[in-house]
Amino acid sequence: MNGRHALFIVVFLCLTVQCILILPGSLGCSSGLSYLEDDSEPQAKQTLSSSWLFGWSFRKSHTIEGSTGAGPDYQIRIVAHYGSGNDSGADVYLDHKSQADFDDIRFTDEDGLTLLQYWMEEAAVSDQAVFWVRIGDNLNFTVHIYVYYGNYVCSSISNGFATLIFFEDFESGVLSPARWEDPGDWQIVETNVKHGSYAAYCVAMAPELTLWCNLTSKHLNYGFMLHVWARFGGLSGSAGYPELFRDSDGEQVYSVMVYFGQYCYDHVGSNPTPWPANNTISSNTYYRTELGFDFQNDRQRCWKSGSYMGEIDLKDIFGGSVTEIIYYGPASGYHSGEDVWLDDCYIRKWVPDEPVHAAWGIEEIGSAPADMLRWHHDCSNTTGWVVDVKASESNQFDLGIFEVQDNVSIVSDGVGIYSNSIPYHSGYFHGATFTYTLTAAILAGYGLAFRAQVNHTGSSNRMGGVTVALYDENKSLAYFVGTQDMWYGSHVVTILGYKDEDGRRLNITDRDGPLVVGLRIWQDETDGCIYANDTLSIHSLATKGTYVPERWIRYVALTFYNGEDNQYESERVVDISLTGQAGVLAISHPEDIEYEAGTTGHSIDWTHSVPLPGAYEILRNGESVRFEAWDGSRISVPVDGFDPGVYNFTNVIRYNMTEIVSDTVIVTVVDTTPPVINHPVDIRMNETDTGLSIVWTPSDLYPASWEVRLNGTVVASGAWNSTGEDVVVSLNGLNPGTYVYTITVADMSGNLEDDMVAVRVERVPDWWELFGPFGSVTMTITIGSLAVMVIFGALICRTRK
Repeated sequence: MNGRHALFIVVFLCLTVQCILILPGSLGCSSGLSYLEDDSEPQAKQTLSSSWLFGWSFRKSHTIEGSTGAGPDYQIRIVAHYGSGNDSGADVYLDHKSQADFDDIRFTDEDGLTLLQYWMEEAAVSDQAVFWVRIGDNLNFTVHIYVYYGNYVCSSISNGFATLIFFEDFESGVLSPARWEDPGDWQIVETNVKHGSYAAYCVAMAPELTLWCNLTSKHLNYGFMLHVWARFGGLSGSAGYPELFRDSDGEQVYSVMVYFGQYCYDHVGSNPTPWPANNTISSNTYYRTELGFDFQNDRQRCWKSGSYMGEIDLKDIFGGSVTEIIYYGPASGYHSGEDVWLDDCYIRKWVPDEPVHAAWGIEEIGSAPADMLRWHHDCSNTTGWVVDVKASESNQFDLGIFEVQDNVSIVSDGVGIYSNSIPYHSGYFHGATFTYTLTAAILAGYGLAFRAQVNHTGSSNRMGGVTVALYDENKSLAYFVGTQDMWYGSHVVTILGYKDEDGRRLNITDRDGPLVVGLRIWQDETDGCIYANDTLSIHSLATKGTYVPERWIRYVALTFYNGEDNQYESERVVDISLTGQAGVLAISHPEDIEYEAGTTGHSIDWTHSVPLPGAYEILRNGESVRFEAWDGSRISVPVDGFDPGVYNFTNVIRYNMTEIVSDTVIVTVVDTTPPVINHPVDIRMNETDTGLSIVWTPSDLYPASWEVRLNGTVVASGAWNSTGEDVVVSLNGLNPGTYVYTITVADMSGNLEDDMVAVRVERVPDWWELFGPFGSVTMTITIGSLAVMVIFGALICRTRK
């Protein structure tokens, strides 16, 4: 090492030590935050199928738990209720949204489109209907189906022949030799019928007469159940055999026979044995017998009108195992007076442990247009119906009334609406009209469907008439249906009609009472025509272009009338339904809006489908902010620029200055954005410095207040009046030390923002303190060090010389 290098090292070390002694410590902070945020949206719950049966408004899904041996094409019983209730088991409730006679019920498999065959066994209007549905999928396993309803113009497609293994309801009116071998004295009758119009009947005779049906083509070598409704005229001795069979070996077995007032079973050549329980019957009463064959276990089970009668061993009555049933043959009674009536005979698949009805889905709303409205009245009360002289006088001649009365009664027995008093009047036809005002108008065209169920008692007296009609906003007649009885005997006519300014179009059909009839009028969207159905045939009332579809239906009317002084006996209206497209009443309901204060591009857009003249008014929190004439176009209301809060925007549609319909959208303006605040740099200063300060400039749309804390203690606060307003904190007079100033600013929505500034105040040292903490000692050492360095340097120089 040479001398120059040594001198450099010594100087460097001394300066380094000195610097270490006088450099202040650094002031700073750091923080780290690590987190995972799942911002994915939850998966939407999906229905079984998004496909929809076109033309139906509602559906419910249904799960059926399978059972071993059930297989495909198993028939399941479902009971549809017209009213409201909790879906459970086989029972589903349609909340008054189906046709009252259940003609619109459809069943599909789980794809929502494939129709399942069904048979409607029985129905009570506005009450309930019993269906048998053939499930195409394999019911060894759980399957899902849909029940559709809410189509008010369709007819039933019930088909027992396509649904069941064997089916006979005798409604053809004949005993076909192709089905029934040698019917003999069995015949079709119209009296003592259980369902429909016809039943099979045989007078008692000896020996009994069997009505054999060959079932060979059905291959009944698997579990099945036979259902039959049977009625017996007498109970002395062998009164009849509703369930008689013959197997593939030709053995004949009386599985169910009536013997001295009891349901019994009997193998040929042995004595009748009563079924174990619930076996007694009464004469001239229909009983539903259900007999199940379990070939796998050689067992039979039997029910009488829902009551279980027991189980027997097939071997006990057949003498051995049964491999296949090839004939079914009900037989007549044996003794005089023991006549037999049969109705609705059918065979379905059956296993002892039948598939189980499981969960029902919630009601889904489907393909019906959003602007379709439905009105329904079950006629269980007279609330809302008022006598209307104007309506009577305006339409009296169209309805055939020559004298209008204002003292006609209107009552309901909980089942139907009728009048029990039309006072005497010398006029030929006299009566009154009662109207019900719709809360929402429906257009006279555009898919309108109108239906009324009328019950006529069929009295031999002249009963007058009842009309169910639709009136427009001027109380002028548009559509009407009804029945009229002005003749002695059971003669009655049904009336279907339509009227506009071009005249009245009528269809009158003669028929005989008693009469329970559903009368319908509808507009067919495929050809635009107005059609009507009186259950006997379909009639065209008006073709496209010959009626005014834009008329508004505002009233439903009931007119009760009679002729001269004839006694008025109650013809009852038991159900009325009306479906159609709304005019301006079909105003849309936009979704409620929530937006961040200060953002733009927000508006409410109301639309509807049929432009009709009128006016609209926009109310904000009940105060009118816009009132304009309206041509039916989109109504758009911008809602930008509002302070945080909740605002009710109501659109009121008016026609002839009368409020027709309104819709309210809730607009919520939120402020979730915290204030923005600058970050002044940290400050280092001497204790003698003056005029220094921290300046914060916060900003927010809705400033409120600020607060400054020094080392955690509040030292200043105040109102924050406007964005861009400075908050200044003076640093004068601080003693040496380290200080942390924290400001918190708040806006009116409670959003907060903080900022921190660190201040280091240093003490100014005396002049000797510049040499370190030892004062003069440090100075002496320093001077001595320099002297040594000088002497050492001189010696080096002399040596080189």
